[in-house]
Amino acid sequence: MKRILLAAAALAVALPCAAKTFDDISGTWSGAVTMDARNIANVHSVGPLSMNITGDGEVDAADANGCRMEGIVKKGLSRNLYDLDLRMTGCHYESFNRRWTGHLAQTADGRMQMSLSIASRTTAEPEYMDASGLLAR
Repeated sequence: MKRILLAAAALAVALPCAAKTFDDISGTWSGAVTMDARNIANVHSVGPLSMNITGDGEVDAADANGCRMEGIVKKGLSRNLYDLDLRMTGCHYESFNRRWTGHLAQTADGRMQMSLSIASRTTAEPEYMDASGLLAR
């Protein structure tokens, strides 16, 4: 039993882990993104977004609202689903400047459906904001 565990450990060290690379989705993705904060300030915008994903899962993006997004992408629950964890800064609408979480889902035609949201209760009324769009390379 001890030999089997040692062999398995040696094999795990020797083989690269495909689950930790994002070469299949790395590159620049762009498209129109809708951002909403209607329940707190009636903010609604649609504009272009450009997102770069590196092979090691780092994300860097910018949109027409002045928002700069930095964070990570992780493997999700299925082969074509990825989890996003981003920090937005520099947005014209200041309430967008915070942490956003969501998903990227690769569609059958190779595009990515992005969906991000924030839900918080920093005021008497719960705040809910979302961003979504279809991105292509």
